[in-house]
Amino acid sequence: MDIGIVDVENIVRHLEMPENHGIKGKKLMSVIYQATTEVRAAVVTSIATTIVSFLPVFAMQASEGKLFRPLAFTKTFALLSAFILGIVVLPTFVHIFFNVRIDKEKVRRFWNIMLLVSGFIFIIIWQAWIAMALVAVGINNLTQHRWQGKRKEYPGYINIGIIVLFAVYFLSGEWLPLVHI
Repeated sequence: MDIGIVDVENIVRHLEMPENHGIKGKKLMSVIYQATTEVRAAVVTSIATTIVSFLPVFAMQASEGKLFRPLAFTKTFALLSAFILGIVVLPTFVHIFFNVRIDKEKVRRFWNIMLLVSGFIFIIIWQAWIAMALVAVGINNLTQHRWQGKRKEYPGYINIGIIVLFAVYFLSGEWLPLVHI
């Protein structure tokens, strides 16, 4: 629900403040707690207003009550569950997520190796030769560290060229029958 969005936006806003840039540990936990409690009154008011608006529905009898009471119960329980998750689970996940430091180079290398492997799997199992584009992009990305100086943007241009060449090749095969009409 909106509870998670409001909480995360306020936490990120607090973490983007200059005095909170790059903090970890207990200081991070304190900033997350402060950001969460700052919006808690507004969130509680919002949820309470919605739940109170369903009170007349709970009082309905006859066919209207049978029709709308399950909707009111569902909405009320969903709001209360989202509120509990927003208070307990979300700040914990945010603390864990913002405390983890990921080595971007290892992640990039892993995904480029996965590009190579998946390309070869597509070629071997399904004879899908368009997978050569995956292999070519993977090889290009794995060797991009060899580019020196101002040529750092060349691997990106090469990837675009590979994709355009494969797209033109396969689309020309599809569009060729349209030329002879």
